[in-house]
Amino acid sequence: AQARLDALGGEDRRLLRAASIFGEHFTGQCLIALLGPGAQGAEIETRLGELAARELLTCDLRGHARAYAFRHSLLREGTYSTLTEEDKRLGHLLAAEWLERSGERDALLVAQHFERGGHPERAVRWYQQAAWQALAANDFPGTLARAERGAQCGAAGETLGELCLAAGKAHVACGEASAAESDCRRALELLPRGSPRWYEAASVIITSEMLQGLVPEIILEMARLEPQGTITPDEGEMTGLVLMVLATLGMTEQIHRFVARLERRAHLLAPDDPATGWLDFARAIQALPMDDTESALRLLEAAAVAFDHARDLRALALARYASSNILFNLRDAAECERVARLALATAERLGLRIVKGLAQGTLGWAMAARGEIEAGGALLRGALAVDLSPSNHWGRSVAHVQLAEALLQAGQLEEAEREAQESLAQALTLIEQVDAWVVLGEAQLRGGHAVEARVTARKAQAWLAERSLRHRPLLWRTHHLLARALEPCDPVGAREAAVRARDCLLAQAAQVQDLEARQRLLQANHAVLELAERWLGVAPEGVSPG
Repeated sequence: AQARLDALGGEDRRLLRAASIFGEHFTGQCLIALLGPGAQGAEIETRLGELAARELLTCDLRGHARAYAFRHSLLREGTYSTLTEEDKRLGHLLAAEWLERSGERDALLVAQHFERGGHPERAVRWYQQAAWQALAANDFPGTLARAERGAQCGAAGETLGELCLAAGKAHVACGEASAAESDCRRALELLPRGSPRWYEAASVIITSEMLQGLVPEIILEMARLEPQGTITPDEGEMTGLVLMVLATLGMTEQIHRFVARLERRAHLLAPDDPATGWLDFARAIQALPMDDTESALRLLEAAAVAFDHARDLRALALARYASSNILFNLRDAAECERVARLALATAERLGLRIVKGLAQGTLGWAMAARGEIEAGGALLRGALAVDLSPSNHWGRSVAHVQLAEALLQAGQLEEAEREAQESLAQALTLIEQVDAWVVLGEAQLRGGHAVEARVTARKAQAWLAERSLRHRPLLWRTHHLLARALEPCDPVGAREAAVRARDCLLAQAAQVQDLEARQRLLQANHAVLELAERWLGVAPEGVSPG
């Protein structure tokens, strides 16, 4: 490379030195900024063409301009090494200023030129922009690297707060809850209280703390705020995450307050606004505490269509997972498998570790329920080993109970009981605890321990009654377990529990207007109907055998 450079004339070497400042790719126009006011555009283009003919450069037509590149990276590195440190600093500064004037969209490129040009303070805002560009492109390692460079270049105040927030959002997407919380707590201290970015940082903290098994105190403070103006996709995403947390924690009143706050500004959204998907997502989560699963699934599908249209793949993966989780609760294995596969494919493509792990859980459960026990169990074990980090107590609790159910399908009762106990140890909410108790009771009952199963079922039933939780899938599963556990010793109690289980299931089915979905729900839980029919001697009207 050095020999080829030495063979060139002085002007050609000077031209290549200027080009090496810009890196592998450059144009004739950008070289003028470095070569000074005496440089002639036509002469530069002629020389570049000659260098391309001598196979030192490549040339490509981009629109009406010619773009050039060094044919070999070693040639560029060799040329760059001939510059003095002072020339490098001046060259990078001139390059940064030219890119800035030209409206360059690659913020990272401008930031790096300003930093190498000896002006890190001017690089800060470009690193801030570059971090958010990477986050929008789902480049989470890139987001973290750019946020760190911006901080090292001396970012302070609100700018540093935005860099911390971008890093926090990247960490939470990767399932790194404690790191996300740490970054966003710093962001809260630096961002204006009540601003859209402050709201986003608070939302990340809520999600991160819930995953770690903590009850976020900042929810009440957020609920008192009233954002102004139209709903942005960023606000929508963070509100959606908060609502999922609130639904998991059973904070129904707070859900209604957050959704009402969005509804008051819904009229500001254009029909094709990307944020409309988040409005439907919020309405879907609001429907869940009322056991209106049909509305929730319909609204989540509408949200998924809006996200797909806007190419917001991160939101699309989350909406698909939320649907698969509802279908898991309904025990609709066929539809759960279909939707979970869609969620998993998108999460894997984007590197969304947390959504990937959760989607693997619902998919693994669905596959096991449909007979692919070994493959389903392997997916669940993989999620627990790789994608659901130790700090993600909520995700791990759910995955352990899903694995326990897969092991029940395989007849591995002791292993199923261990997984259910592990789920209980990490459970954060009443729903998770009751779900784990039901699976634990099922393992006990199938293992011939009816007394233990009765105790477990009654404990789950008492917790549901004490907290007035409306969650029909858990209710019919708890009553069904208790009915079978009571059969040997208390026929009256068994009959009563079997009828209650049937009534809960039929009440859920009555809300489903789609006949195919209703029939699928009843067939998936036909054991509940069969047990009640055996006690009553009457099949429910309109239910065909599974």
